[in-house]
Amino acid sequence: MKYRPEIDGLRTIAVLPVLFYHFGMTTFSGGFTGVDIFFVISGFLITSIITAEIDKKTFTFANFYRRRALRILPPLALVVVATFIAAWMFMLPAEVEELGRTTIATSLFGSNIYFFKAYSYFSVLAESNPLLHTWSLAVEEQFYFVTPIILWLICFIKPLAKYRAHIIALGVIFSFGLSQWLLTKSSEAAFYLLPSRFWELGVGSLIALYGFDKSMPDKLKNYAGILGAGLLAYSIFMLDKDDVFPGLNAIYAVAGTALIILAGLQSWTGLVLSQKPFVFIGKISYSLYLWHWPLLIFYKIVFLKTHLSLTDSLLLTCLSIVIAYLSWKFWEQPFRKLRAVSSFQTLSVTTIGLIATVCISVSILSIEGRWRKFDPEIHALTELTINYSSTDENRYQFTPRGKDCFITTATAAGGKGYNVDACLSAQSNKQPLIFLGDSHSAHLTGPLQDALTDYEVLPLQASGCLPLWPLKGEARCTDLFQKALTDYIPELEKPVVVVSARWTAWGATPDASYETKLHNLIEKLNEAGASKVIILGPTLEYTTNLPLLMARSKLVGKTNMTAFINQDIYAFDEMMSALNKTDSHAASYISLVDALCERNNCDSDKPLLFDDNHLTLESAHKVAQIVSEQMQNIRTSEMTVPMNKS
Repeated sequence: MKYRPEIDGLRTIAVLPVLFYHFGMTTFSGGFTGVDIFFVISGFLITSIITAEIDKKTFTFANFYRRRALRILPPLALVVVATFIAAWMFMLPAEVEELGRTTIATSLFGSNIYFFKAYSYFSVLAESNPLLHTWSLAVEEQFYFVTPIILWLICFIKPLAKYRAHIIALGVIFSFGLSQWLLTKSSEAAFYLLPSRFWELGVGSLIALYGFDKSMPDKLKNYAGILGAGLLAYSIFMLDKDDVFPGLNAIYAVAGTALIILAGLQSWTGLVLSQKPFVFIGKISYSLYLWHWPLLIFYKIVFLKTHLSLTDSLLLTCLSIVIAYLSWKFWEQPFRKLRAVSSFQTLSVTTIGLIATVCISVSILSIEGRWRKFDPEIHALTELTINYSSTDENRYQFTPRGKDCFITTATAAGGKGYNVDACLSAQSNKQPLIFLGDSHSAHLTGPLQDALTDYEVLPLQASGCLPLWPLKGEARCTDLFQKALTDYIPELEKPVVVVSARWTAWGATPDASYETKLHNLIEKLNEAGASKVIILGPTLEYTTNLPLLMARSKLVGKTNMTAFINQDIYAFDEMMSALNKTDSHAASYISLVDALCERNNCDSDKPLLFDDNHLTLESAHKVAQIVSEQMQNIRTSEMTVPMNKS
């Protein structure tokens, strides 16, 4: 295949937004879609190479996989080794063990499957995993394994050969439909797994198979390139992490990339992208992608960073580019030029290397942190945050009526929905109290059930689902809350409805839109038949995992945990408290920001949270007792504290 410099330039447009997004440059709010650009490029290039060789009858699986191994594995191996050395020096025992498990999955080209299976809603090790970004490499590696076999089989069966493009097109259509469907069932599956991502790589394949880039009239190529650039700009600058993804929102990046590939070198976009600065970054883009994430993770660990300043971001960007260039020049390139090495030798060495990597990783898992002497409290803190979600305490705290009362992505993916009989059936003559919200409602459920002796607490909760109207989010969220308003609340006898949520998930300073949506929800609850609506304010949050932060601080000698409190909770509490001054709706607000500690004075020997925003059982009991006392005051007072639109 003839070298196309503009495609290296397009790789620059893929990798830099990913870096900027990960390094906290908020302008690049959709920078994560750079991965989707890579997918389309990979699909186009790999399919072009395979089909050209098949048509010339020079294709062999051994030679294809030899080239892939020399291209992919040496840089990856170097990054893994460097990551292990750094982890040995700076990471906590549990994090190193998790790195060992991830390395095994990466070596077997299945890290995307591992992350999908291993990282649940309350997973805490994902945010500090320096190999988390290898999920996209795994998707591409699986594509490289499957695609040559499919194309070879199609061409081997002669009657199908002339339909190979149509067959891949059917696969693309099926994969896109699967991606859309999975977004309503399991967004993690849609994000991580090849079947729901195949369509993105497949679009690149279709360009190669149909020869669109060769058949498009020259006069249209300039317009195609400009439109493609516009779609990429929209994807990179207008999308953000709160948008449903991939699915329909991935079309901007996929279509934009496809159009720029179709436009070719002689188009306006092609001429720009083929300039030396773009081509340079594009050539080192693989190494740059590999190095940037571990550098970010260890930078945060060593300097106890939870948010990056612009200086931090620029420093990390420059450091990533320098290391990537050195890696590309002195490591990646020499391996790619080993043309004299046979396929047998390459694949043999690759196999031995992979086996060795797995063995080393298994050994690390067996050591269990004994390579260094750690304070027992460090072990206790890491064990708390890692294992808490699987303890009996957690089950009592979150799901005292059963796990089907708190719908997470995992339960939804398993086909389990909300169990009305178990969760909303009265088991006493007490007044029913529907406890509505997300995980910040769930983490108070057990303790609140104990504290509110005059009520029967009926949980109606879904993780990651902000209860504001109009409803927004995954179907498991919107369907559940919609049914609460139309079916569940009206069927109960004048229930009290208490709403609790991670209000800071709104993602910005509370504004008029937020206030309106909160009022809309209150109106809907009152119309549905609630005898009273009570809104619980935000609880204590940190900008990073608190137990891990406390463990790291013991290693580096820093003890001021108050500095890491998420200040957004105070802004939301102030706005929501101000709404109590109006008096038209029967809804009361209970402030909880000072329930566990005073503002700017929150140092404690024990972690108050088991991650960055969920209360431990002990903390939840304290907060529940305050809620109980405040509700008693509201109940006995002749004057309610209402909320209304201002």
